[in-house]
Amino acid sequence: MLRNLKEFHYPATVAEALAILQRFDSRASVIAGGTSLGRTDDAKIEAMVDISRMGLAFLKEDKVSLRIGSTNPLQALARSRKLGVFAGGLLARAAASQPSRLLRNAMTLGGSIVLSTPWAEMPPALLTLDAKMIIAGEIEKIIPAEEFIGDSKYRVLGRSEILTEVRVPREMASWRSGYSVFARTRTDPAMVIASVALLEDRGTCAGARIVLGGITRRAIRCPAAEKKLVGKKLAPQHFAQAARAAVGGIEVVVDWRASREYRLQVAEVVMRRTLAACWSDGKEGAR
Repeated sequence: MLRNLKEFHYPATVAEALAILQRFDSRASVIAGGTSLGRTDDAKIEAMVDISRMGLAFLKEDKVSLRIGSTNPLQALARSRKLGVFAGGLLARAAASQPSRLLRNAMTLGGSIVLSTPWAEMPPALLTLDAKMIIAGEIEKIIPAEEFIGDSKYRVLGRSEILTEVRVPREMASWRSGYSVFARTRTDPAMVIASVALLEDRGTCAGARIVLGGITRRAIRCPAAEKKLVGKKLAPQHFAQAARAAVGGIEVVVDWRASREYRLQVAEVVMRRTLAACWSDGKEGAR
């Protein structure tokens, strides 16, 4: 509950929003979809700054990047034809993996990234595709997904800054991809998310980006697993080796739903199946 909330602002431009945030300093907070507002309990917050009317729900390309505005609802991303073919449709499948249509209509790309809960849908896919976060503030910052997602948001995103867009390198468009979610039920938060992208050259793995989410505090890239594939024939035995490497030594988030051992076992199986499906047809992604 925001007990001391006094003002609600609807800026029309990024500059206007930044001016409001700077005026209130740490006493203002950004809102877009608002799906996390009910869990917010910060007595310092006196003003909310709604950025949903600033024209940030765009999707476009330039010569080097696919550019996605931060206030795009997950449902719009899930239904996007452009995202449905880019890198095997990885971003569209990630957005569609949020099981609630009502939440997909409200939740935004930026909110999924900034809040970055262990089970958040978009961070693993963005990390897989080597995305960059564009931050508006006193100066514009471009922060790699690995740095933004892997750290506390307030270390990389100042309280008077706004995540305005995400840029994905166009060179990732030709990579095959796989995305899978494991949860107890269709509507339960994910316990494991496996997100992968493979670049194939005549049956050999020329590039691999392997990411785990859900099982860890934040989505993490798995370089040891990638090394098990790069330069080798894409084959079941190598997928199994990479899956074992992916779960080796990770710090597992545990709650009442399942033990550490169970989660590790499931994560290895989900990763192996996701890699195999990525290679065979790139259509893995069922929850």
